[in-house]
Amino acid sequence: MRPIVIVGGGLAGLTCAEYLRRADRRVLILEKDDHLGGRVWSDYVEGFVLDHGFQVFLDSYPEAKTCLDYNSLKLSKFSPGALLQTQKGFRRVVDALRDPLHTIDTIRSGAFSLSDMWRVLRLRIEVWTLQQQSNLLIQGQTTREFLAERSFSERSIEKFFKPFFSGVFLENDLHTPADMFAFIFHMFSIGSTCLPEQGMRAIPLQLAGRLHDESIRLNTMVSCVEREKVTLSDGHIVDAEAVVLATDYTTTANLLGLNTAEQPWRSTMTFYYATLAPPTKEAILVLNGMGHGVINNISVPTNVCASYSSTSEALVSVSVVGVESDDEVKLQQKINNELKIWFGESVTEWRFLKSYRIPHSLPVRFGARVRQEFDEVAENLGIQLAGDYLINPSINGAMASGREAAQKLLTNGGVIA
Repeated sequence: MRPIVIVGGGLAGLTCAEYLRRADRRVLILEKDDHLGGRVWSDYVEGFVLDHGFQVFLDSYPEAKTCLDYNSLKLSKFSPGALLQTQKGFRRVVDALRDPLHTIDTIRSGAFSLSDMWRVLRLRIEVWTLQQQSNLLIQGQTTREFLAERSFSERSIEKFFKPFFSGVFLENDLHTPADMFAFIFHMFSIGSTCLPEQGMRAIPLQLAGRLHDESIRLNTMVSCVEREKVTLSDGHIVDAEAVVLATDYTTTANLLGLNTAEQPWRSTMTFYYATLAPPTKEAILVLNGMGHGVINNISVPTNVCASYSSTSEALVSVSVVGVESDDEVKLQQKINNELKIWFGESVTEWRFLKSYRIPHSLPVRFGARVRQEFDEVAENLGIQLAGDYLINPSINGAMASGREAAQKLLTNGGVIA
């Protein structure tokens, strides 16, 4: 029996394979890299778990709830809220419903007025309603326009929403579409921010672990896709019952033969350090509320999940949004100078472990015209598409696209009756 061939072993491809497996269909994943998971992966370096860039898992993601075993992932939670680095030192910002005891601290932070905090409570209700309406009422707005329309003060936008969501969207101007903001804000408001015990790569590994070994081929490049066959870069042909193209925008465009413009990507860099004296003992995110500097956020993953270190040292991650300089040495020096301002000379004792420069961290969602072109060409070729660029750039978006591709194949409307 010919398999359903899935080109791409990221979360979209793995989720597609999971739903096909549940339907007792034979699958074969072809992955060009030496590991699965795509952008969601972790390395083990000197006894530490280093995720590929600063990544977190939101346990409220609806797609993840139906596809993953949370108990096996052994999720540990960040404390709600954040610490803001300001001109007056660190100030705490919290969700008043989750942490009412620190409400006064939030007002004293300078990021929110009492009116802003009331608007946040109203926003929680509104974004829940918007999810039921598929965000139709706010399509076309940017995040900044959405917040300004709801009368959030400029200081709340600049001092909290901008640094916090810059780390999520990987852009510094809040130009991300408002429907994406509404969805992510809703996920934060109803769930927890987590890390799996074995790092973010535990997520794709859990999905892959449900497949037979012969269902996965790593280090396998694909040069051509057709209705019922896939041609590999070495010329070999893999016969397929159907084909799912679960690759990123650029790879998908090339395999579909589309002469589209290169899709822009959001980029990031993350620097990891080991230290005996972490900058905070809390499992909380530290944000740059200064309005300047290269650092976006700092976290201590070992405060959240002790298994991120098998040593006596703590792990610190420092994240930069965008890749502002090709000279990594100069960038690291800027970071070190900022860290000294934030935490004092003790940072000179931090031991550098590794940095990750990820130019393709998040895709920028394309417009309806390009999406229609992709869908039309794929339909003519008789193949299905999957990938977070089709829905929204997130773990949930990737998994949703994989599920939708599988469902199309398993219904009369798909390639397979």
